Amino acid sequence: MSVSINGSAGITFPNNSLQSKAGSIIQVVSTLYTTPTSQSLAANSADTDITGLTVTITPSSNASRFLIMSRWTGESSSEVHDMVFFIRRNGTKINSQTSTSNRSSGIISTALNYSLNNDSTPDSAFISTIDSPATTSPITYTMAVKNTNTSAASTFYINRTVADSDIGYYERTTSEIIVMEIGS
Repeated sequence: MSVSINGSAGITFPNNSLQSKAGSIIQVVSTLYTTPTSQSLAANSADTDITGLTVTITPSSNASRFLIMSRWTGESSSEVHDMVFFIRRNGTKINSQTSTSNRSSGIISTALNYSLNNDSTPDSAFISTIDSPATTSPITYTMAVKNTNTSAASTFYINRTVADSDIGYYERTTSEIIVMEIGS
């Protein structure tokens, strides 16, 4: 029976299980979404997963924490400042304000809103948050959005502008979600 100690990786036990150092990255999973697409959001929509921004990870320990980083770029046919973005773990919103009264909750709104031009200048939202789910079952993390405008539905564009014309100043972009398991 031998135990192997590696100063950078951790301790390997006889059954080949690895006990990582606290704070080390155990695994990384990601989805880079490059397809220009859109989805419909009703006025005052329900929480809606953003197409292509989903990743599943199986924790190596129930004590692990997860760093979730996600970015969306695109536009909305209505005012993008009426959107809130958040992360869902297995369909449940995490690390957001608790909704009170008629207020919508999320982690962030758009990082840049150029409302004078809502057909050719992409907007973006970036989320970085920590989760401690206390499980070893597979976890699905998804970046999601809610249209908070109570009177206008929206076409929500991902990786493209509203007009998407074949002209240099109608940009196309990518969106991504990255999850890192961190040893405790």
